[in-house]
Amino acid sequence: MRQIMLVWVLSFSLGGFAGCASESLSGAITSDSEESGAEDTDTEETGESEETGETQETGESEETGESEETGESEETGETEETGESEETGETEETGETEETGETEEPPPWLGGDRPAAYVLPDGYDASEAMPLLVSLHGYTGTGAGQDAYFGLSSVTKSEGVMLVIPDGKVNPHGYQFWNATDACCDVFGSGVDDVAYISGLIEEAITHFNINEKRVYLVGHSNGGFMSMRMACDRSDLIAGVVNFGGSSWHDPEMCGDPEPVAVLQVHGDWDTVILYNGKDPMAPDPAVTVVDNAECLSDACSPEFNTCKANLECGAYYDCLVVCSQQPGAQACYEACWASSTDTAKYLWMPSYLCGLGAGCYEPDWTIGWPGYAAAPEIVSRWAERNGCDSAVEFGGTLDLISEVFGSETTAVPHQDCPDGLQAELWTIAFGSHVPGFNENWAPAIVDWLLQQQKN
Repeated sequence: MRQIMLVWVLSFSLGGFAGCASESLSGAITSDSEESGAEDTDTEETGESEETGETQETGESEETGESEETGESEETGETEETGESEETGETEETGETEETGETEEPPPWLGGDRPAAYVLPDGYDASEAMPLLVSLHGYTGTGAGQDAYFGLSSVTKSEGVMLVIPDGKVNPHGYQFWNATDACCDVFGSGVDDVAYISGLIEEAITHFNINEKRVYLVGHSNGGFMSMRMACDRSDLIAGVVNFGGSSWHDPEMCGDPEPVAVLQVHGDWDTVILYNGKDPMAPDPAVTVVDNAECLSDACSPEFNTCKANLECGAYYDCLVVCSQQPGAQACYEACWASSTDTAKYLWMPSYLCGLGAGCYEPDWTIGWPGYAAAPEIVSRWAERNGCDSAVEFGGTLDLISEVFGSETTAVPHQDCPDGLQAELWTIAFGSHVPGFNENWAPAIVDWLLQQQKN
């Protein structure tokens, strides 16, 4: 049995039992930034970062087009007896400059009055077309904080990829968000058109830089993952590939329309208690019902998982400890004490029951009352496999070591078979992975490498 570091899981496994699962949508998904420990609170509103806002190499030539030896006269363009003259850059007929020897200086940022920072690759050469990657942060996050968490810029610089790092709009609670789907995360109904904004960033990058238009990619986390999938649906003409970590897509596949093929890699932790691995059906229970019988709900909706836990002495004792905590003040601290004192076996058996209970609304009050649903991680990949012309069958693609909480290779790769070249549809499942895991040094290189194998035909 694998050993698991325990401190990280407290807020995920316990917070929803009787208290934290009652949070509103905005309260629940704040864990995107609060748990990563990677948010950069000093990022300026302009979206510029010290590393990404400006480029060192502008492509502007240091030479002005003047030379000391041209063999032409300044005034006549004819050869003097000495054969030496200064070059004026003038033509014989017009005297107007033909070439200045300079190229347009790239902008310090993209996006105009809604600026987005960018990072050019090391040794940037304007004569060579490069892939473009756009990084989309989670709800409450920032672009700079997301880059610090995923570590994409350190990889894209060495891999010859241009990285764009935008920020979502700020809602009345002061949280940045993307207006991706009805489930996430324009909770105040601003109606901001983030599809148009991100499309504009891509088109602006293509205007100012030598971008390989067949290799434009998106990587998103949580709300950013939802937004990356929205872009795949709405702007498949622009997007070659998407990595969606801890996010989802429309519950109703018809909402995606009829997009062109796009390569999709869905990465999801099976212990994610914020955006559930198995998705969520739209829920609209009676708002007047304020009390949920937790045990009854778990027995009805999650009987295999709940009964397995109850049948085990250690897991049953852990559940009984939670019940006692829920009936006294200071429940959260009590839950944490139960978790800390329980065995690994109890934790392994409890989490499937807990996650099922979240999806079934077994915690009072259910913070997803009235919340539109979203697709399960395997379902997202299956939809895009069909759109891309892949076989419906999947195969074992090996294992990867991506997070530090679990020792060994905890992630299983499952690609669909017989996908066209550059149009893979694949699922990576992180065993015991939370919504904001601690990624190790393998994470960013792995997803960038996967994307670089994809391109539009």
